[in-house]
Amino acid sequence: MILSVNSPPELDLALSDLIWSVVDTHPDSTHTLRLDRPFRELKDFALGLDMDAMDSMEHSHIPYVILLVRALEKFKAGANAEVTYDNMDAFKETLSTERRALDEENFEEAESQAFRVASKTEIPENIKALFASSQCENVSSSSRNFWLLVHALNQYTALPQSENLLPISASLPDMKASTTDYVHLQNLYKNKANEDLRAFEDCVKATLSSVGLDEDAIDDEEVTNFVKNCHSLQCIDGRSLRQEYETDVRKELIADELSNGIHMKYYLEFKACERFYTQNNRWPVSEDDTTSVTKTIIPPLLSEVAGVEDNELAESALKEM
Repeated sequence: MILSVNSPPELDLALSDLIWSVVDTHPDSTHTLRLDRPFRELKDFALGLDMDAMDSMEHSHIPYVILLVRALEKFKAGANAEVTYDNMDAFKETLSTERRALDEENFEEAESQAFRVASKTEIPENIKALFASSQCENVSSSSRNFWLLVHALNQYTALPQSENLLPISASLPDMKASTTDYVHLQNLYKNKANEDLRAFEDCVKATLSSVGLDEDAIDDEEVTNFVKNCHSLQCIDGRSLRQEYETDVRKELIADELSNGIHMKYYLEFKACERFYTQNNRWPVSEDDTTSVTKTIIPPLLSEVAGVEDNELAESALKEM
């Protein structure tokens, strides 16, 4: 959200004309464990463990990620194509076959996280929408860095090594595990993330070269930050203030919403207060101010934004203030 205060109308118009692209959207989680489609190194490590030779301490501290990968491969070997929510109970039974004791917390954790194996890893819909946009498809030397990077990301997903997925995240959630096993698992993900980053960097260089820019036109820090947040990118492209001020927008719809809905009344109130501030260099706070807004500001405002002149509608909106 951008709050513009004490700025001239022409600056507000310029701000509203921009399309806002957001790389770091602060998602709830940046983990991309990819347990339904484990990468080769993770699978090799998980299947290479000799769990039968472990003592009870080692056995009870195997990370749940490893337990789920082992159970997945064993489950698929039993003629199951994939884990789904319908066959989850059967998958958990497969998981429990390697459990030695009921008090092994790592197996409890694996069972509680089993839904991750049934959750399909794929390119998120919001990223697919960015890939399909004209700004991504038709990049040029004047394109913003965001769109050059999105174009490169689309090219990356076409690489065989990407498996039509976005680059993996190096971060791991906390889990029941020995320090040695957790660090080893973390290194597996970090190495894979670095491998994906290097491949993406090659795609960035190819994209920059294709539009006549230097290969280092986008600095490494920006590229790294983009990859780190590539699963939650957003582009906000709404209707600008210029469209509102300079074109005949859907006045009938606005008038209908003013009559029947509260949200458009809030819109009208904010616009009226903004206009009062422009005229008086202060916000309306007194009863006289409210009367002034009602009688001198809202009627012409209603005519501008909704094409109506209705004092009752104005008074109704002011009751919500």
